[in-house]
Amino acid sequence: MRNPLIKFGRGLASPAVSKSWDLLTGKDYIGNPTTEGMLSFTKTVAEGFMPIWVASLAFEAGTAPERAARGAAEFVGGRAYPRNLLWEVKDAWEKDVQPYMDIPSNERERLARGAAAATPEERKRYAQTREDYREGHPEIDAKLFIIGATSSLKTNRSKYFARQLMKQAGIGIKDIPSLEEKPYESDEAKKLRRYFEDALRGGR
Repeated sequence: MRNPLIKFGRGLASPAVSKSWDLLTGKDYIGNPTTEGMLSFTKTVAEGFMPIWVASLAFEAGTAPERAARGAAEFVGGRAYPRNLLWEVKDAWEKDVQPYMDIPSNERERLARGAAAATPEERKRYAQTREDYREGHPEIDAKLFIIGATSSLKTNRSKYFARQLMKQAGIGIKDIPSLEEKPYESDEAKKLRRYFEDALRGGR
């Protein structure tokens, strides 16, 4: 649909009109197919004419118990989504990791800020690199790794803290981006994943 006026009008149409248009044209508002096969046709009809909780129960992602819980919540007017544990810890640890984030990753910028620092505390902050900071603060290093800000751990103490923090938060290996199995990954990455597999055995 290239005509912007028609596209605008379609976006303002009622659900019944919009879904009928989707079925007639074979594509929805953003271009996804609506009639290519029974699944896409059924989903289009369901989203337009079924109650929201029924469509959620039938078509949205998740295991059968998760879909059932989400459908029940939406039946009584709620909106249910799975918890994202990484978002939760990222919010909780924002202040903890901020001193690391404040250190420029660019060496010239770091030195320039250090030279222009007005207080001893600022000069001390810019005297160390991000790598130095991680090495001297293993718990922060662990938190940075878990939230995906870094892809490695500097010391064995960092590994210990990461293991403990993951257990406390209920975070598993599959939740950590850097621990995902990737093609052509380094031996170091494989070794790190095996460490957490052994350390968290029996967990998620």
